[in-house]
Amino acid sequence: MIQRVARRWAAGMTFTSFLFVMAIVVAVVLLGLRLMPAYINHAKVKSILQDLSTEVAITDRSVHEIRNLLDRRFEVNSVDRVRGKDIQIEKGHRQFTAKLQYEVREHIVGNIDAIIMFDETVKVGSP
Repeated sequence: MIQRVARRWAAGMTFTSFLFVMAIVVAVVLLGLRLMPAYINHAKVKSILQDLSTEVAITDRSVHEIRNLLDRRFEVNSVDRVRGKDIQIEKGHRQFTAKLQYEVREHIVGNIDAIIMFDETVKVGSP
């Protein structure tokens, strides 16, 4: 009797529950593969914006020159979905603030899309 009870509790996963778990794992992996490029792209954008502070005499440049510089860096780094004109630049005395807000829509399946919203603000220069 004790062996029957122990065997019943140690039976493990059925084939149906194994398939269910595998379906969930596959769905999560596929979702990750769909969304990962957007996060990699945003990491490039964030790095480019943060590197503005290392640019020589960046605070002396005009807004148009800063946007052109960003466009060149985005092109070199193969950044998709973001251009220099998408960045709001507020220029002050010896400093400026670059703000970027954008969203990425990724088609998942059928009529289901994932929307990822990014918001990045970088202050460059000294007040």
